[in-house]
Amino acid sequence: MPIHIVDDEALITEFLSKALRQHSNQISCFQSGIDYLSHLHSDDYVEPRLIITDVRMPGIDGFELIKRIRASQSNVKIIVMSGYHNLPES
Repeated sequence: MPIHIVDDEALITEFLSKALRQHSNQISCFQSGIDYLSHLHSDDYVEPRLIITDVRMPGIDGFELIKRIRASQSNVKIIVMSGYHNLPES
């Protein structure tokens, strides 16, 4: 099953993709929450085993992305990450 990584930092997605290759050969990276939602609603979408998302991204942040993913599918596992030590409360 695929693993999806959503982060606007190319170095982060590249690092995570390489680190996770031993767990899946189907890793897809998305540069924004908007890109991911477009994929989510496409005919090519296959539910992943795991979604890893950044919190702070332009457009749709990670928290909003999770809400929208949960509205479409509630069983996928999601890991949230951030490079910031203080996050906005939601």
